[in-house]
Amino acid sequence: MAMQPNDQVRPSMRINNRDYYSVRECAKTLGMSDHTLRREIYRKNIRHLRHARGIFILPEWADEWVDRRTTRKRPERG
Repeated sequence: MAMQPNDQVRPSMRINNRDYYSVRECAKTLGMSDHTLRREIYRKNIRHLRHARGIFILPEWADEWVDRRTTRKRPERG
């Protein structure tokens, strides 16, 4: 499940030709609350960049986090 930017969410920071999303933008794109995403950042479960009193996340980092949290179907016992 790749993080797809929609028309309403634009990256708030650009460093070295890479677009970073703020916590609010990333949470909106992932369909979760800011609080949930901040909790994951606090627990160091998602990669992030702290810069000028802001927290920023690359779309690839959000994708990695989603992939780690995705459950896979168990094989059926037979």
